[in-house]
Amino acid sequence: MYEFIRSITLISKTTLRKKPLLIILWIKLYLMRHFGITPNVVSVMGFVLHVPDFESFYSSFRQIFIDLNYYFETSTKRPVIIDAGANIGVSLFFFRYLYPNAKVMCFEPDKINFQYLKKNLEKNKLANIYLYNVALSDYEGSIKFWTRSDMAGGDIGASNVAELRHYYHAKSDLTEVSVPCTQLSRFIEEEIDLLKLDIEGSESDVLLDVSEQFSQIKNMVMEYHFLPEKNPLSTILNVLEQHKHVYKIIGDTNDIKLHESYNFVIKSKQS
Repeated sequence: MYEFIRSITLISKTTLRKKPLLIILWIKLYLMRHFGITPNVVSVMGFVLHVPDFESFYSSFRQIFIDLNYYFETSTKRPVIIDAGANIGVSLFFFRYLYPNAKVMCFEPDKINFQYLKKNLEKNKLANIYLYNVALSDYEGSIKFWTRSDMAGGDIGASNVAELRHYYHAKSDLTEVSVPCTQLSRFIEEEIDLLKLDIEGSESDVLLDVSEQFSQIKNMVMEYHFLPEKNPLSTILNVLEQHKHVYKIIGDTNDIKLHESYNFVIKSKQS
């Protein structure tokens, strides 16, 4: 109940469009989850989403629409957004709710997630959205992912860093898959109003790949997967500082334990 009340309070303090509708939607989803109602099709702020797993959708919706992890402000009415790790499209529809005329480039490596992403885009008939069924890295080719055996439908639950797979899925059987990967630098041909990264361990590789173009990126929000040997935070912060980005690191870890991985959100804005 505390989580629910906190969320309603948070929404009421925002400047989002259609706040009453968002509050009603949140109450509806909260009650559906509470009573074990798990639909495969959900209406979200004027969009219709096919969801493979309601619990995964509910978690994503709360983080994106309620906690506003990907919220950003811009003066342009047609921002250009890169959505790396687009999953089934919850973040995509948040961006189009936030900025109805935004151009969004979506990258999603998992075949199941991508099928849902494509289906949701076709269902809502959105223009100026571009989908790519690839992972991002600092080279062209293929990359290995490890998926867990008990993952919910459409939730890849994966990492492309071998060490992270054991932190996140130590109690599950793991399957190795190979997916195509590309360099994000090939897609930056104009000013980017928001770079959103949720790419399961490749954050530092991708930022180094786009470091020469980072001056074209106005805002960034990243789901950072902390592992010093493979994904050093210092590399990421160096890129941000070199390009005069003011940044904030958000996390709820109260204690530090050796040999464990942590997730944080990093938000930055060009100064």
